[in-house]
Amino acid sequence: MINSKNFEQYQSLHITNGLGTDIVVGLPENPVWTVVGESIETSPDEFCVTGAVISRDKQLIFAEGQIVECIGEPIQNPSAITKISLSSYDEPSSSYIALGDTIITYGNRDTKITATNKDGQTETIMEFGELLQ
Repeated sequence: MINSKNFEQYQSLHITNGLGTDIVVGLPENPVWTVVGESIETSPDEFCVTGAVISRDKQLIFAEGQIVECIGEPIQNPSAITKISLSSYDEPSSSYIALGDTIITYGNRDTKITATNKDGQTETIMEFGELLQ
């Protein structure tokens, strides 16, 4: 069972996977986390997203919250990341980011997420595609 209270201390998430995803997602000062089934989601600080998200059919490069490069199927009405969802790989929704109405799935069996708390300490919250909390 996921407990959203465990996630409230984080100020950023560093997400990597074997496809090449390597992105840091900053969170607002007091992020609101919502548990949805076996997933947990929140809205990031839209100006604090930097790095690459690579899925099977798309590659997005972000700098300061904006898409600076999109390779693959074009995104209709691109916007800043509006939601990030974390779930174990075997869940049907998997892990994804949402850019308005566009969903980009990044979760797979080698997804790793390291969270940084407000004191600068890091903690692995997902490894091998499995949430650890």
